[in-house]
Amino acid sequence: MAARFRRSTLVSAGSGTAAPPNGSEEGPSSATEQLTVQEAARLTGVSESYWRRLARRGDVIASRSGDRGQWILDGGQVAAWTADRRADLKAS
Repeated sequence: MAARFRRSTLVSAGSGTAAPPNGSEEGPSSATEQLTVQEAARLTGVSESYWRRLARRGDVIASRSGDRGQWILDGGQVAAWTADRRADLKAS
């Protein structure tokens, strides 16, 4: 489900994530897309502050970059977290 989200949301939104060849459902690779907190918020509709909180708590793979320590999120983790959240909301 996360791979489908990556193709449908991250790719169509212009994140630069390449779709897997032949429509396969490949898992995350070592070359996973990196997203800023701002990009993740725009693509998912989840606030920037909430993505920062998830990064600080270690709920998504993230690192700090640059002079100001901007959070960089793993795109696969963003997709998986969002897909899981959507599934939880749908089940409710």
